[in-house]
Amino acid sequence: EIVSRDWSSDVCSSDLVLPLVMWVPMWLSTSAPVILGSMITIGFGLGLHYPLSVARMVTASGGRPDLANSRSALASGTAISVAPLTLGVLADAAGLHRAFLAVPVILLLAIVATVKHPVHAAGSSPSA
Repeated sequence: EIVSRDWSSDVCSSDLVLPLVMWVPMWLSTSAPVILGSMITIGFGLGLHYPLSVARMVTASGGRPDLANSRSALASGTAISVAPLTLGVLADAAGLHRAFLAVPVILLLAIVATVKHPVHAAGSSPSA
């Protein structure tokens, strides 16, 4: 197994660190290649987050993977629908460059939530 069944907060929070780190050069740079490279790297980091998050939800579901998957699909669909609209509204109000300041805030909130609420497989003890 690539990821063990014992869900410490390390796996799901660490895949959010790469996008957070790469957001800095993307936001500060005026060079198109630097911005493009940063955004591609951010995409790779976030691409890993979705399957790990779904697996984390299934692990935390208490034997109800169907409910976890349906809630995951609802949350994903809502986020995919609301995030671009929200970014657009922020961009209209404050400018596109400033609107992207929401990205590190959201990533930090996700990291804190993941670390604060670790998920462990049934029958396993939290690792020290």
